[in-house]
Amino acid sequence: MNIIINRFKVEIKDREILLYLHFDDQYSDINKITWAGYKLSRLLDFDFIKDPNENLKKKIDELKKVKIKGENYVYISFYDKSEDEIEIDITKNRHLLKKWLKETTIKKLKNDFIIEPYKEGCDLSLYEENGSFNDDIKRYIRYDLVFNVFGEQPNIELSLSIGSRDTYIGYIETNEQFSNIKVLINNLLAKREENFDKNLSVKFNKELRTKYGIKPHPIQQFYKDDYEKIKKCIESISNSLKEEITIFPTFIRKTDNEINLVDFEKNKMIFRDNQKDYSTINGMRDYGPYKIPDDVDNTKLIFIYQDSESANRLANFFARGFRHFPGLESYVGIPANFSGIKIKYNKLEEIIELINQNLPDPNYDNLLAICIMPFAKSNAKKEESNKYFEIKNILLKKGISSQFINRDKIFQENFHFSLPNIAIAMLAKIGGIPWKLARKHYNQLTIGFNVYRMNNNTYLGSAVYFDNEGIIKNINFSKSNNVNTIIEQLSNAIDAYKKESNSIEKVVIHYYKPLNEKENKNIEKYLTEKIGLGVAFCIVEINDTKTSTDLCFDNDYERYMPQSGLYVKLKTNEYLLFNNLRYWEKPENPIRQEEYPVKLRIFDPGKSFNYEDIISQVYEFSRLYWKSLKQKSQPVTIIYSKLIAEYMSNFSLNDLPDNQVAKKTVWFI
Repeated sequence: MNIIINRFKVEIKDREILLYLHFDDQYSDINKITWAGYKLSRLLDFDFIKDPNENLKKKIDELKKVKIKGENYVYISFYDKSEDEIEIDITKNRHLLKKWLKETTIKKLKNDFIIEPYKEGCDLSLYEENGSFNDDIKRYIRYDLVFNVFGEQPNIELSLSIGSRDTYIGYIETNEQFSNIKVLINNLLAKREENFDKNLSVKFNKELRTKYGIKPHPIQQFYKDDYEKIKKCIESISNSLKEEITIFPTFIRKTDNEINLVDFEKNKMIFRDNQKDYSTINGMRDYGPYKIPDDVDNTKLIFIYQDSESANRLANFFARGFRHFPGLESYVGIPANFSGIKIKYNKLEEIIELINQNLPDPNYDNLLAICIMPFAKSNAKKEESNKYFEIKNILLKKGISSQFINRDKIFQENFHFSLPNIAIAMLAKIGGIPWKLARKHYNQLTIGFNVYRMNNNTYLGSAVYFDNEGIIKNINFSKSNNVNTIIEQLSNAIDAYKKESNSIEKVVIHYYKPLNEKENKNIEKYLTEKIGLGVAFCIVEINDTKTSTDLCFDNDYERYMPQSGLYVKLKTNEYLLFNNLRYWEKPENPIRQEEYPVKLRIFDPGKSFNYEDIISQVYEFSRLYWKSLKQKSQPVTIIYSKLIAEYMSNFSLNDLPDNQVAKKTVWFI
């Protein structure tokens, strides 16, 4: 396989570098934006500071008198001179080598790009103009740079990726106050909490984008575009840095022993009557869903709507179909049975009262609410979003799942493309199984954890599975995400598992971020005490955002996107896994929807698992996403647990109702 990665070999010209220390705490943020800042207690760990000259020793001794809590920062620069200079071999300290690479890159490139020195997830970001919103606001493409330093030499690689094609920077005319704004000063983006100078440009955050009506522009195909843009950018960077740093502008090729492919048969899914297909679109169209609830005929639909025209139109589509969508019953087996309860509202504020009037009982069976709203969840204003969660919450408390639909979409000519996705989600919400993997049934406790952050609070959601059918066995959440909470939820999941199975042999935890060594040890100790030494367990960290920091390209495929199921080894326990619609090496039809890979890190303390099996299981769970016909790159363990946490953070009292619908169905998709 001819697989290349977005990394480039780097060599430095000089080993001996002058380093300048800045002790004066009066420097402005603009002075310090490209410097490395350390508290003295941290700085004293470096070898170069162990034997200072007399003048430097005096300054250090003065700083040592200050209490730890009151320590000032000492700043290091490799270019902004001071009287305190030290010559060091930059290759002897990997940490400082990265700082030098970063400051050198900023100094050399800031006339060519807007630079953000402190971008989360990378060492720095470069912004290149790529269009405009108006005369004052320009659109930029963002490149993220990470310097990887490893080995004894040391070896250096530069990772260059595209972070965004849709960033906006420009002037705004307003007296309003905005929080967490980054302003443009000397071609550098600096964070400003306080009021900013109105003569400065700002980087548009979510709040400003909403105010100015700047909508995202998602793209369906990007691998080839990414490849070409990265290639052009690395050539430009290499040329600009050539006096100080040699960057070889050739993508690094992954060796054959670093590349593997999930068994092709694991792409196959089972639909009605055990019919199999690789495509969810074809399988649902030709065969129908794998499992329809036994009591599906008892399911009735409640419409919550603002105008009769949209409700009647949608009801007609459900009953009779629309273009290539054949109707609810024909497609997913749900009869278009409409309840006698109709909730018509004039304004959003009255919906809750109308629900309580029309649905006065505390609990209902076999009802599914179709909520036609004048907004979509993805772009709702704050007051609309609040109302969305309030409606969802009150219905769930009454045991009623809900399907929200934006009114405007119902009247769009291409609405028939949305109807299959809506129908699949509706089936899953009433306990059906649209499709499952064509795999031998196995029992294994698999639990996914993910978080949602809101108003400085972090909410932890979990989704628990006991097998590979994709049916959630338990839903939980907590207002904290510490290791004790994880252990508590693990305990509940294990107890529930034991009620369904006589023994427990394997526990796999899918987690949204790396656990530290202490957290891993605590979980290992707990599991050993809870279920015994004979039980194998592992933790798989799964990047909960689409990763592009590390990205591979297939040089033998014209669109460059690697085949679905391919996984590439990055480190001993770290992999990139590609989940997408390219199931065949040479697809007959063009692929219109591309997906970034996910990054996996595996913690297997007992060396009890075959990593190929672990990666295959992650891939398997990525194919059980029942909100859409399109496959997601992430497994549902991670996607669903984050959705659970999001809803809990927005529900009143942050509570999860104690009923079958809330605890056992995918009401949140």
